[in-house]
Amino acid sequence: MPLAIHRPYPGVALVVTDDGSVLLGAPADAFKAVKAYCTAHKLAFPRTLVAPRQTLAHATPQFVPEFFLYDFLFVYGAAFKPDLANERMVLVVDPHREKGERDALRMTLLGPNADELESYRDTQGRPAMTQADMSVLSAISGHMAVKRGGAVMQVEDMVRTVPFSGDGSVGLFDGRLKLTRDAGNGITVKAGDQQELVDLTVPADITPFNTLPVPPTPILPLRFGVQSLGVRSGFDLSGPTTGFLFWANGRGVLFDGPARTRTLLDSQGIAFADIDALILSHCHEDHMNSFVELTTTGHRPRVYTTEAIYRSALIKLANYFDSTTEEVAKLVDYHRVTPGEPVQIAGATFDFFYTVHPIPTLGVDVTLRDEAGLVHRIVVSGDTIHLDGLDKIRAAGVVPPEMADRLSRLVPEEKVPRSLFFADVGEALIHGHPKDWQKSANHVVYYHCPDNEHTRGFGHEIGTPGKVYALLEGLPAAAIAPQRIVAALGEMSFFSPAFLAEGLFRGRLREIPAATVLALAGDTSSLRDMLTVIVAGTASSLANDETNPSSGQAQILRPGDFFGVFEGVDSGGRATATITAMTPMVVIDLPGDLVDNAIAESGADDSVDRMRTVRPLLDGSALFASLSIPDRSLLAKSGIEERYPAGEIIMHQGQMADDFFVLVQGDVELKRGERVVAQVAADSRDNFFGEQTAVYSSKAREITARALTPARVVRIPGRELRKMFYTRNMALHQALSRTMDERTRRAGA
Repeated sequence: MPLAIHRPYPGVALVVTDDGSVLLGAPADAFKAVKAYCTAHKLAFPRTLVAPRQTLAHATPQFVPEFFLYDFLFVYGAAFKPDLANERMVLVVDPHREKGERDALRMTLLGPNADELESYRDTQGRPAMTQADMSVLSAISGHMAVKRGGAVMQVEDMVRTVPFSGDGSVGLFDGRLKLTRDAGNGITVKAGDQQELVDLTVPADITPFNTLPVPPTPILPLRFGVQSLGVRSGFDLSGPTTGFLFWANGRGVLFDGPARTRTLLDSQGIAFADIDALILSHCHEDHMNSFVELTTTGHRPRVYTTEAIYRSALIKLANYFDSTTEEVAKLVDYHRVTPGEPVQIAGATFDFFYTVHPIPTLGVDVTLRDEAGLVHRIVVSGDTIHLDGLDKIRAAGVVPPEMADRLSRLVPEEKVPRSLFFADVGEALIHGHPKDWQKSANHVVYYHCPDNEHTRGFGHEIGTPGKVYALLEGLPAAAIAPQRIVAALGEMSFFSPAFLAEGLFRGRLREIPAATVLALAGDTSSLRDMLTVIVAGTASSLANDETNPSSGQAQILRPGDFFGVFEGVDSGGRATATITAMTPMVVIDLPGDLVDNAIAESGADDSVDRMRTVRPLLDGSALFASLSIPDRSLLAKSGIEERYPAGEIIMHQGQMADDFFVLVQGDVELKRGERVVAQVAADSRDNFFGEQTAVYSSKAREITARALTPARVVRIPGRELRKMFYTRNMALHQALSRTMDERTRRAGA
């Protein structure tokens, strides 16, 4: 049987044989890439998906079969073609993950059932949903569910799970294709006398299948407005899936989000730290990617959604994490909303409403009142049925008249001043239709649809990915600069109100076009003479000094990051990295002598020197890749570089020092008594150890760390790490928790 292996997307391998195609790995955003690849190369689209060992990498789920299943049901036709009634899409997973995969797909296709809705309780044990909402959601889901012969199709009618055996192998196509896991994230593929090892390791710097255009000018926070991060569906190859970034009084609120939302925000030069909250409209994959990403990286955002959607999301999140809903709930700062009860976020009023969709789904009506008392308004319809379908479902008694009336008036015909309306016009059975709103005199933007010759706008705008709509302009860059300086330097020991005041008086604000080289590695430049703080926009920083452990790894500099004087400059005044503007930028240059004097007067010379010498060592660790420059600088300021010969004890059994170690050179063995807990290598992702990652409480005293080879470490006080671990960076929290749990299990604790 001829065997061919294709790589259409990072973390994915398409195995093609005479019997058909099998997909190894199915990360979020991979469906479009695989669909495009199979179409371009005339290959059979896979109906068998194999889960990798690593199910979550770099804040992105690595096995999301949802849209592959939709394609199987509605494009291939398994949902309605009689001759395909006995076919199932095959999911190959570890045995303990079979139920989790089925539960996640059930939430995606059918939503929570009536008994589950009834069971939801708040912290006081009271029902978390109104009886009216439970009744409506159950009726809608039952009416719109996929049916065969009049009966609702269950997940088992669509999917067959096949477990790996105890030795990590599985046979497909009656055994003619054999797959065997290796010890890492690889799978050996064997067909006849052909065999190949496929590595499914996922790089950190993946470019999304759909990107956004570079903005023409720097994007600054708005007083009130919205940017369409994505306006296409999960099937549409022409752009990112649905996601809107609301601005309210300079703060960001995400409504859903495409795959790799943070990468898209970087491409627009938007500060991740400016996002205070996330609204999750529903749990279809093309809407919930930012929810997964924001709960696993960056600061911990508030999540606003209803109880039914939140519980469904926890089931999917638990499946990605291979954990329990109770554990993943700890990652989410959940704020329950009830449709009809508006909430205030960043000074704007968010009024949520349920739509008509196969699973519980929200739309939102956002208003903000200006100083003159005038109301400005943005409405996003959410995924919802077309008006003809709404009339039928209302006549069938599925939805109450008041709900149908509101949805039928989402976009008024009469002109509403200072208003903007986004309407779902996906034109499928479960989406809107552009003719619904053709008579409206308002500014209407159609989304969830392609922009091509087949899309009928009926005189209204077709959504453009990346477009910004400003209803109220924000503050100028000069007014935002103080906030960025405080974010960059506020916790540095030399920072003071006097420093900020003098910096604002003497600082120079400037705009920088995209692709401008701000520093060239190795050059003696003016970096030593000024400290540059990014106000808006992003830049890449690429070190190519062979002595630098992070050499060759591009890092992103975001609003609130900085360079110059002591950051990105060696003791000889040479730039240690090439810095290039990725987007149009606004920066403020602070005089170098102001910084030098502040450092000298505050006695911060030693801590600043550590930033210069220890920071590059931390930059080379994957653990800290998601930390901002200010946060990494704080850790470096408190870090001490140490060297140990082979055989020397780094951390003694019984030692209770609250220290954390980053291994930057060599190998270290961790033992509890005589049992080896782990061997740590400097070039691994888990190149760290200490009180936080051995085991907690008394068990920490039983761990011994010994250098197996000459070792070089950075010792960091545990209190400094906890600042990042508990409140400021969820990616760091996840990495440390995962390693701690694994080593605890090995220790038998």
